[in-house]
Amino acid sequence: MPIIRNDLISDLSAKHIIIHHCNLSHIEDSSFIHLRDRLESLDMSHNALSQVRQSPVLFRKHLFDRRLLRRQRQEGRIKTLKDMFVPSKPLEVLSSLVSLNLNFNNIESIHAEAFKGLVSLLRLTVYGNKIKSIDSNAFLGIGGNISRINLGANLLPSVPSQSLVNLTTLKKLQLHENKITALQKHEFKGIFVAKSLDVLSLSTNLLRELPEKAFQNLGALNSLDLEGNSISSIHQNAFEGIEDSLEWITLGDNHLLTIPSFALRNVTKLRQLDLRNNNITRITVNCLDHFGKNLKFLYLQENK
Repeated sequence: MPIIRNDLISDLSAKHIIIHHCNLSHIEDSSFIHLRDRLESLDMSHNALSQVRQSPVLFRKHLFDRRLLRRQRQEGRIKTLKDMFVPSKPLEVLSSLVSLNLNFNNIESIHAEAFKGLVSLLRLTVYGNKIKSIDSNAFLGIGGNISRINLGANLLPSVPSQSLVNLTTLKKLQLHENKITALQKHEFKGIFVAKSLDVLSLSTNLLRELPEKAFQNLGALNSLDLEGNSISSIHQNAFEGIEDSLEWITLGDNHLLTIPSFALRNVTKLRQLDLRNNNITRITVNCLDHFGKNLKFLYLQENK
């Protein structure tokens, strides 16, 4: 089923739709219009969605033709991968949609206002696509309820901070399994998400160091996952600004030589510290004293 046509589900009154492993590549614009006030969850994972800007040539028969797409690229009509994006038009009528799953498709870019109209959306996941770029206005019009976004297993080279500016209710952001090479000082400065974000995952990226004040504006951050990077250096003020909220931090599978006790000196509410599988060779006297009685889980296995 490579296409969802306008009349395919016109007689349904479903609240939940799952379309898995159907080789779906195109959705006609009015496909969901009859469900606009009813549909609450839509799962279109494991398909071939990689919507292209509409043109008479590419969608003469409303069908995504891969051979034609390759020819268009060769002829220079499609200049960049930014021409391949989220299928926004058929989704924008779904004002009651709470959960949208677009995992494991072929999406390569998230354009401006990609999720416009989804004013009730709480959970969005686009895990396992090929996303390299996210427009700074990508989430504009998504509504004021979104609490979880999963951007994991894509090709993002950096944290899309500017895209998150207006997400005032976001609590969980997953950026794991991307190609993020560095965090900037004040990475999250000036974005409203800083007031609500509770869980941040940056595991399995290409980070080598944590700079000064990298998380300073995330005053509500409770859990930070940095596992599976190549971190060998942590600035002594890397965690400034989250000392009063951080309780769980995962730094396993990195290249640390010592326990970063000085960098964590003011994180007095820490309950779990995971340092497994690093290159730590010794533990200095009193290096864990400042954690007090709150630290319940300390993982040091598979070190040197």
